[in-house]
Amino acid sequence: MSEQTKQDPLSDMDDLFNEYEETHAQKNGSLSRKELTKRTFFIPRDENLDFKTIRILPPRKDLGEKNISEVLLHFFKYRNNWMNVWCAKNDGKDCPVCAKGEEIRDKANLLKESDPVKSKEMWMKGANFFAKKYFVIRVIDRGKIDEGVKFWYFPYSKDRKGILDQMMGVLKMWYADTNIDWRDPKEGCDIRVTLGKNDKGKTTITGFVTARKSTPLSTNEEEAKKWLEDKYTYTDIIKAKSLLLLNGIDEDKYLQLVAEGNIPSWDATKKRWIITNHPELEELANARSKKVDTKDSDDKAEKNEAEDDLFGDMEKNNKVLVDKKVSTEKVNSKTTKEEDPFGETTDPLDDLNVEDIGDDLPF
Repeated sequence: MSEQTKQDPLSDMDDLFNEYEETHAQKNGSLSRKELTKRTFFIPRDENLDFKTIRILPPRKDLGEKNISEVLLHFFKYRNNWMNVWCAKNDGKDCPVCAKGEEIRDKANLLKESDPVKSKEMWMKGANFFAKKYFVIRVIDRGKIDEGVKFWYFPYSKDRKGILDQMMGVLKMWYADTNIDWRDPKEGCDIRVTLGKNDKGKTTITGFVTARKSTPLSTNEEEAKKWLEDKYTYTDIIKAKSLLLLNGIDEDKYLQLVAEGNIPSWDATKKRWIITNHPELEELANARSKKVDTKDSDDKAEKNEAEDDLFGDMEKNNKVLVDKKVSTEKVNSKTTKEEDPFGETTDPLDDLNVEDIGDDLPF
């Protein structure tokens, strides 16, 4: 092992392993639309491959990243897709969406004796409003190195059988055998994510394997430097894609609308935003102000509507998110305009494991 590896502060395995154990106990930048749409997420799926090979990048500790970064996200079924929403607790603030969940559960508790069936139903509905914890790592997809740094995030697993747990198992063995940080730019190792099919024909992660030999992050020093010094953090990317900020609607207002069940939606026929119960906000959102780049607003609206939206793509293919108790018919039923987007009474991430997660999101 080289002196560089020994002295590299990013190779502090004690810190990393401690952070991993803590996960079971428990800089936001400005991106242009063009820059944001170039950002993609690592999705372990490929119909023609039995595995995907990745290289985990060290965290940008100078930007506040941890070895194992965490993010809280809300998930709701909307327009027959699962959509994610940034939790204000990530920014150290009170979250109106979480508060809505507490409010519903408080009402459920009042009915516990008089109407236990209704109480249970309300309790489960309240659960839908609470944020779920995800882990985030930066990776290079060896099959798509031209796309640069990608973010892979996946759910926390209470039973220690999740993606992070399986991955840490093989990485610990690598470190025990080599005494080298697998993220080391010079002597680290690639990781093979093995894929398979479940009984529903969905691609699932079946395991992880580390490369037998050390390899450099890239044989091109400039390329490696570019990846290592990539300025965007998971906060920049995930937050920007899970908050729909329109003219007159900031982060706090958007989360309040989500808590109310009045999520802004784009009417492709009328070519305008619809915000139920808030005509004043709807007018602001559709205002053609000189301060608003209308073309960018249209692009954003159309992109949000299109199935190839970065998040929409991953969510629409991930029906296995839904609680096992929900029937396939219910999961695939179409949401009408009259339906409450928060009408689901199941917690879509309960009891998830690697088999349930499938190929994409909750991902």
